[in-house]
Amino acid sequence: MEESDKDIVFRILKKEILDIQRYLPKSRKSLAELLNENPPQVVNRDGSIHTFRREELLKMSRYLSKEDHKKLLLPIYIELGKLRGYGRVRGNVACKVILNVLGKKEKNDEKIEEIYLNRAEIMKIRDKFPTTTQFLLFY
Repeated sequence: MEESDKDIVFRILKKEILDIQRYLPKSRKSLAELLNENPPQVVNRDGSIHTFRREELLKMSRYLSKEDHKKLLLPIYIELGKLRGYGRVRGNVACKVILNVLGKKEKNDEKIEEIYLNRAEIMKIRDKFPTTTQFLLFY
């Protein structure tokens, strides 16, 4: 059976997307898990190892309750894509960390599920947390 042009294009695009995202972890781990590992690390899709700096994990843990340590999955993804110069972080606990790092506070009764960051904010986050944040490219 011959492959259609559509199938060929789909297969090529799938391979390209996987190639672009090979640096991402196969699965993320909670902050609580990583704090108990020595060394704290995840396996990337390409089989390489991504190691987190313990001092970053400890610094990040200070922004959260013990309960949130179990909920925060690392690395935190900063999504880059169509909004040039801006990034997006999703997930309530990840947003809570980012807002605290930037000196912004969540309103007590408000659960923020996504925030948008400008270039300066992205650089501030990446400077403080280079191993616990990663860029996720999407289009």
